Amino acid sequence: MSAVKRSRMSEVHSDDWTNLQTKFSKITHTWNIENFSVTREGENKWISCVFPVDQSNKLKWYLELTVNDKEFRGREYLTLTLNLVEWDGSTEKTIVRCSIMSHEETEQRRMFTMSHQAIVTFNTFINCYKLLDKTNNYLPNDKLSIFCEIILPTDTVSTSGRTQTIDVPDSKISDNFGKLFNNPKFSDVKIVTKGMEIYAHKNILAARSPVFEAMFSSATEENQRGVVTIDDMDPEVQTEMLRFIYTDHAPNLDKMSRDLLVASQKYSLPKLKAMCEKSLVATLSIENAAETLVFADLYNANQLKARTIDFIKVNMDDVRRTAGWQDMSQNHFALIREHFVYWNPHCSQLTQEKTNYRKFSCPKCS
Repeated sequence: MSAVKRSRMSEVHSDDWTNLQTKFSKITHTWNIENFSVTREGENKWISCVFPVDQSNKLKWYLELTVNDKEFRGREYLTLTLNLVEWDGSTEKTIVRCSIMSHEETEQRRMFTMSHQAIVTFNTFINCYKLLDKTNNYLPNDKLSIFCEIILPTDTVSTSGRTQTIDVPDSKISDNFGKLFNNPKFSDVKIVTKGMEIYAHKNILAARSPVFEAMFSSATEENQRGVVTIDDMDPEVQTEMLRFIYTDHAPNLDKMSRDLLVASQKYSLPKLKAMCEKSLVATLSIENAAETLVFADLYNANQLKARTIDFIKVNMDDVRRTAGWQDMSQNHFALIREHFVYWNPHCSQLTQEKTNYRKFSCPKCS
């Protein structure tokens, strides 16, 4: 049988980080047009001065407001344009926001690419009817104030570093509870097994085993006296079971796996039971397979039972020659009939295996 190698992908956790940040500069300008409703009757175009007024600034702009030559859906609008006068080529992208001063609902935004003839156009900046409607208060004291903000990316900064991680120590809970095992300090019950005493704690036993929980939840003699006597178990097995209850470990399990499985079944400790099943599977052999199957069936060790049945089917010829198989044939034939063969009521021997398995003959019938 060829071995199949499986590669594992290991998880790598990195505490390094990088951060990319773009810096911006803003140019803001407020353009006031006095007596707008009066000039509106004779004018259809208004042009602002060039800004910023600082001569050292290499980017220059001006605003232009015009009445649309064409109506939009029967309504007359004002068109606002932002015109680039000077550009030093230092930046290419920009964001422009324009609105009527103190009226955020009129804000419009554009993103555009810079060039020497760059023009940003807001075709339907404001409806003329709405602008002149005094209830909207767009023209306080008949003054139209247009606010313009130009946002320019100036630099991109990349930073990196390493996060200071917080080390969380490994759990020591099994070690901590292990210190309580057979410790008279705070003990409120003794487990007595064939003369050997082990100090224990009711709350820990009850938390781990529903059998102990039921025992300590009622007015039983064990609960009242604080002494639990167990005579159907060897002291070494009892000690190993209690050690498991306190620590979740059974270091001597392989030496007493059958007895510990019986104990785990009695005190309802499913993890310990599974650990014992795993240990017994590892020791399966031709000689003990039939005996192990009977044992697994008796104590409802279903995982062990299934693995043992598979083992016997693969090694049927050899297992049938063992004393364990002969004992199972005489005392537990229901297991054989259920899992391996059909039963011939006219013959005291096995007649054939189930379908899909090789037939074998009965010496008396052949």
